[in-house]
Parts: sequence; structure tokens; C-alpha cells
Amino acid sequence: MDVIKYVGKYLNTPVGQVCYSTDKGINKALARNTYLTGHHLNVTDVAAYHVLYPLIEQLSITEQESLLHLCRWSKHIQAQPKVSGSRPPLSLNTILLSSFAPAVH
Repeated sequence: MDVIKYVGKYLNTPVGQVCYSTDKGINKALARNTYLTGHHLNVTDVAAYHVLYPLIEQLSITEQESLLHLCRWSKHIQAQPKVSGSRPPLSLNTILLSSFAPAVH
């Protein structure tokens, strides 16, 4: 699956070299899917969340809205119990994103 290819690219890439433009493949894959693979949260989603966290954390509001599906997915994944661990939740609170992925309580 293409998503695995995109996530795999990040595993051996220093955080400073991961760039915003390369996330478009994952964003596109998530346009029609809640999770990266399958219909339920699995290890692929959790691993990808932790790999992509530093990049998503640095996105501007404009970049967040252009990667809407990736940010929606991140917001959903970090709301799952025990996923984010000791990391603080990503601040993904743009108006557009809030309408597609409302806060989980």
C-alpha cells in the first residue's frame, strides 16, 4: 500500500529533513479513510503518528488546512487512549479542521 511507502520514508529521515510537501501522499490516502490501513486503529497508525508528530507539530495554520485529512487523522489518533503517551496533544484547532474533526470529549 502507498501509505506504508510514505511512512517508511520517514523512519530513516532526520526530523529536520522531513518536509511538508512530502505529506501530500498520506493526506491523499486519508481523504477516504479514517485509518492508514484497515478499518480500526492499529500499530501502523500509532507508529505513523509518532513518526509524523514532529512535522505536524511545526505546521502553520495554512499548512494544517492544506493537509486537512492528515491533521484530522492526527487529531483522531491522539484522542485514542494510550496513544500519545507523554507527548502533549498537537494543537490542531483551525476553523476548517474543527468543522471536519470536532473535539473529542
